[in-house]
Amino acid sequence: MSRTSYFFDAGPAKNPVYTGLLKLPKPVYGIVGVILFVVLAFGIVLAVGLPLQVVLTGLKGNPLLVGGLELIGSSAVLWIIFLIYGRRAGFRSVGFAPERIVSRVLFGILLGLLLATTASLLTFVVRGTAVTFTWQVVTTPAFWGGCALLFVAYVIQGGSEELVFRSMLPKFLARKYGAIGVIVLPTVAFSAAHIVPALKDPLVFLSTGMAGLLFALVAYASNSLWLGIAFHTAYNFGSSFLLAQLLTPAGAASATAPTDSAISSLVTAGVTLVGVIAAYLALRARRPDWRSERIADRTPVPASGPRESAEADVIS
Repeated sequence: MSRTSYFFDAGPAKNPVYTGLLKLPKPVYGIVGVILFVVLAFGIVLAVGLPLQVVLTGLKGNPLLVGGLELIGSSAVLWIIFLIYGRRAGFRSVGFAPERIVSRVLFGILLGLLLATTASLLTFVVRGTAVTFTWQVVTTPAFWGGCALLFVAYVIQGGSEELVFRSMLPKFLARKYGAIGVIVLPTVAFSAAHIVPALKDPLVFLSTGMAGLLFALVAYASNSLWLGIAFHTAYNFGSSFLLAQLLTPAGAASATAPTDSAISSLVTAGVTLVGVIAAYLALRARRPDWRSERIADRTPVPASGPRESAEADVIS
């Protein structure tokens, strides 16, 4: 007997292109999958994002609004593609099971803000930089307007990365690889997708790779995308906007120095490693036989279908 979980249920492969890909040797299939999904994700984001930047040139006086709209616009197409795909495959089978949505989302937001805050404060400590809490900012309408806009933007942007790297790519890989493969390979792809910031700081590969591993383990342990999307959103929102508004470091002009960037990446990777260990222990506790889990080659359970038993189906 083997178990299937992590929403890997799938019907027989019918697409002739996909059927042809399945004939590739296992290593080649994995390389093709990683390259294919990274290039497609990059291509879609750039194809929408670059023209959008031109359209928004008149708003350059409001960088917050421009940044939020660019994030929303460039990633929204990935959501549209995924929703079309999910409607055909069954939303439960791609990670949107209807059980415990609210509790998973709230817990994911809490975890994301905790990770972002811990990494940020420890970075200040390692740098030896004093920091003060700028509580006055919460009384300004601009702060709350920025919170609303950027939280939605990061739901779209961070969520789209979860859809690609924690649902679609793992489902593609799972026909050839076991659980370890569908965790490790999408993590490599997720890190490779952040090559642009890594050009300035190669250690970004380390921090994003560790974050990708954490998000993968969270999705695998929860058997859902809800927690992972909320976690990813809250972490991006907290580290990129919220904490920058609430915390004012002394000597902030040095924050762009390469050494400071390297320190930030290393501290973030270290804090995320603690999260990886915790998520791995949770995964082992929830499903001790996780390494033997493989895709179930059968008709997916519809979104309105019966409630899953123990969040996993047993197949022979």
